[in-house]
Amino acid sequence: MKSISFNNLDESEMLMIDGGRTGGSIINDSLYELGNKVGSAVTSTINTAKSLVVKAATYVVNKTVSQLPGYSRY
Repeated sequence: MKSISFNNLDESEMLMIDGGRTGGSIINDSLYELGNKVGSAVTSTINTAKSLVVKAATYVVNKTVSQLPGYSRY
């Protein structure tokens, strides 16, 4: 591997360094974006699950209470 002296870079070396920086930046941005999407999907899934648990619990409580002797909805 050739070591690069930053004092007298030729044009191709400058382009390689620039390309590396740009490529690294694009990959970094893409990973960040992916992380955000996965994060919001997980949050959304958790919220849906919470909502379903609450609905199920409410249903069970209502069913149980409605079967108690002397219970009337009105």
